[in-house]
Amino acid sequence: MSYVTPITNRSAADLLAKNSKAYFNVADWARIYGNAQYVNAEIQTKTGWVVPFITATTPTTSSIPAVSDFNNLLANIEAMRQYVCAAMSIVIAPFYTLVWVAGPGNLAPSYIDVNQWESVIDQIKTNMDNYVGVFIRSGLGISGSSLVQSHRFRTYAV
Repeated sequence: MSYVTPITNRSAADLLAKNSKAYFNVADWARIYGNAQYVNAEIQTKTGWVVPFITATTPTTSSIPAVSDFNNLLANIEAMRQYVCAAMSIVIAPFYTLVWVAGPGNLAPSYIDVNQWESVIDQIKTNMDNYVGVFIRSGLGISGSSLVQSHRFRTYAV
């Protein structure tokens, strides 16, 4: 699994031009979902933190992701965002909408929402790329070894 460069610059002009960025397709879903999986694995590898990740079925050109898949993806991204922001004391803006509802008459994600999803994943990745873990170790390296205590210029073996 590798990180694929996100598309975060969709615009209304893309809709008017009806170019490839104007439509959300299987390649977009695979990129966003794959990048979210990659970043989640990177968080666990670099920090040891386990952020729960809800898996989704892999869509094909003959299937469409369900609203529950989108909501699960957003829940995954939001969980990673909150975890990384709290642990690293950084700020990444949350989503405008976290839960979408299926059916006619309900709002659907726009290019602005999709840009934001990819942007948040990319910001988390950028912060993880710059993450330097600091581990404070204390105690004895080997159980049962003698402890040497020092006080100023005197050394005591216990």
